[in-house]
Amino acid sequence: MSVVKIIYLVGTISFGIMCGIGHLMFELLGHKSGFVIQTLEGLSVSLPGKETNMLLIDTGLSLVMGLMLFAYGVINLMIIVDNWTITLPSNKIIIANIIFSLMVFFLVYKYLFIAPVVFVLIGFVSFSIVFIFQLSKTR
Repeated sequence: MSVVKIIYLVGTISFGIMCGIGHLMFELLGHKSGFVIQTLEGLSVSLPGKETNMLLIDTGLSLVMGLMLFAYGVINLMIIVDNWTITLPSNKIIIANIIFSLMVFFLVYKYLFIAPVVFVLIGFVSFSIVFIFQLSKTR
């Protein structure tokens, strides 16, 4: 297995799977203070077809985000792994991963803490390195 394929695999696992698992664990196992829970529960929201509160919306969005990140990583793995052999995807998929991981990096850098920043940055750098190798290979 070439180094470039390993770099892409590391990026896929870091950006999608590790961020997704981390997001789900943080939501399911993390601790919210009683004050935060009471405040969010006290903020009612009227949505089309449902009356709810901000605690349920926050929890639901967080769980959905974690599951979507995990699914993104699994789908990327399914694209590149075939019979225990890693095959690099097309440049279009690599570019999409670069763009999405860069956008997510700016968001997690601004709003979150160091662990997701590092995992997303690993993904972005990995995808970028693979793309540069792919460009140099085609010349």
